[in-house]
Amino acid sequence: MHIEKNFFDNIINTILNVAGKTKDNVKSRMDLPNICDREDLHLLANGVDHVPIWRLDGNMKSKFF
Repeated sequence: MHIEKNFFDNIINTILNVAGKTKDNVKSRMDLPNICDREDLHLLANGVDHVPIWRLDGNMKSKFF
């Protein structure tokens, strides 16, 4: 049961962009060039990251709930 709860919590926290709980951060984005070729997910040259398609904005969060 704990595995399912942790998995669910990680997915929901990442989608809803919960501060301090999301797994999508600058450190994880620095590893992406070594893992995948999706340029739209990599950090920009100035260190800023793109907003991924899986992160919900305010309007989409209200639809989700």
